[in-house]
Amino acid sequence: MPHIMKKHLLIIFSSALLCAVMTACQSRAVSTPELYGASVLIRTTPDGVQDTLRVTDSLNVGDTLRLSIVLNGGFNPLKSFTVTADPEAVIPALEADSAVQSVLTDGTNLEKGVMIFQPEKVVVCPVKLRFVPRKSGSHLIQMVIANDAGEGFSPRTYTYSPIVR
Repeated sequence: MPHIMKKHLLIIFSSALLCAVMTACQSRAVSTPELYGASVLIRTTPDGVQDTLRVTDSLNVGDTLRLSIVLNGGFNPLKSFTVTADPEAVIPALEADSAVQSVLTDGTNLEKGVMIFQPEKVVVCPVKLRFVPRKSGSHLIQMVIANDAGEGFSPRTYTYSPIVR
């Protein structure tokens, strides 16, 4: 093989190796999103009395339960967070301060439990949840957090089943 051909072959292999290394360096780590709950649950009765709800306590119809949580996308930006429940049994809603609201899209509806984040804007986000039970029994509340990690990592679902008297 002539010397010039070996030189061209070496340049081609070096370029291919450099492209492979650069592509590997540009890939991102992926992780499953997490939801961290607060240690303090605040209950407000229909007549306005507030107290701290203990694990052994139950809610009464008409009570308002408020808790703070933190959404964590891990290595990936958050995409959405939704809270759903049987609307005849529990009214879930989200509360967010102005800093959080500044990174939400127009598709967000806090009163209906839906937060949609602007792309690539936030990885960790504090949120306040509010639940108002409408009837007694055990009611399933589902919370779904999604980041941009893709299938197999996101979304992640959490459930909460308060006992309502």
